[in-house]
Amino acid sequence: MLLQLESFSNVHRTTTLIIALLLCIHYSYYSTTIYREKVPHCQEESLDRAP
Repeated sequence: MLLQLESFSNVHRTTTLIIALLLCIHYSYYSTTIYREKVPHCQEESLDRAP
């Protein structure tokens, strides 16, 4: 019974770690995507206004 509890807590810890890692990766990818979309947009606006 004790071994089952230990393995369950290990699985729970690993699952939590994986979820946290996925969330971190998703957030960083999402923010870089927004950054990439915003920067060319700003450059296009400034290029349109320059001439």
